[in-house]
Amino acid sequence: SVALHTGIFRVENVEVTKCGQAFNFGRYCTHSHMSQDMYGSYVKANSIHHSFQRAVTTHDTHNWEGRDNVAFDITGHAYFVEDGTEHHNYLTGNLVAMVRRSSALLKSDMSPSGFWQATPMNFWRDNVAAHSASFGMWFELVGEITPSHGHDRPTECPRFDQLGEFDNNTFHGNVVFGLRIYPQWTPLVDPCDHESSPDPQYLYNILSYRNGVGLFSKKHGSLHHFGGTFIDNAGSEISIVKHPYVDYDMNPIFKDALFVGTVDMTEFNEETTDLGKFGIFGPQHEFFFVANSTFVNYGASGAISSCNGCLSGENMNQGGNTHRFTG
Repeated sequence: SVALHTGIFRVENVEVTKCGQAFNFGRYCTHSHMSQDMYGSYVKANSIHHSFQRAVTTHDTHNWEGRDNVAFDITGHAYFVEDGTEHHNYLTGNLVAMVRRSSALLKSDMSPSGFWQATPMNFWRDNVAAHSASFGMWFELVGEITPSHGHDRPTECPRFDQLGEFDNNTFHGNVVFGLRIYPQWTPLVDPCDHESSPDPQYLYNILSYRNGVGLFSKKHGSLHHFGGTFIDNAGSEISIVKHPYVDYDMNPIFKDALFVGTVDMTEFNEETTDLGKFGIFGPQHEFFFVANSTFVNYGASGAISSCNGCLSGENMNQGGNTHRFTG
């Protein structure tokens, strides 16, 4: 089902199965397509399963809801925010389990994500992504885009933009990363002015456990994770390669967080066990602050290490494997 160029679109309490047309791009299970202001429209409390192409797509749309849906066995990015012009949409209380690769969509669908977005200017609350072939959630933000007619800003720069809201999202059992921020999210006060000051953004209460890596970011700007829980991921709980566009201050990157290296204590020895990973694998050069946080069961590995990606030719933790370098 699709809403084209505004109107009212409401899909509620429906079972949608074997939907989406493989190899026919844009034919999704549910889809708001270039609809701009969709206040009062929603895809809510539906069961969407065994999809051949996505579950819920938000394209050049604002002020609509994707809420309380269950998506299972989805091909390609499941909850998909498409271009970077989408803003003030609410994606809340959704579940996705089992996300499969697709060679019929975007290049990035070969590394599919439960939740994928080209812009941060939306609201993600109380969502769960489990057992994706690659990622639970992926912020793959575009650099600059000119919205279609009717938007309230002439140019969007999502890679440097502010967050709507991120609170109480859960990622588990995803093969590569729970949350991936790649290639860059470095928020600025004026997103389209690269000389503008950093604009701190806050992500609350993430739960990321038993993924390949709990949270990975290549260029991680002034993003602050408060109240997070990261448990028993195969690689490091946190892997951040660079920390650019950030003022030097004492505003912690992680605060009130819990990091647990392993919950399997059968052969764990605090003095000799080397897990081959860290609670936080931080960047090479930039400062990095952590406050009021607890690290449990890292043994001889150590809770925090720096120099992530500092050797040429190495991409630390991008494939879910941890390499130990200390500095």
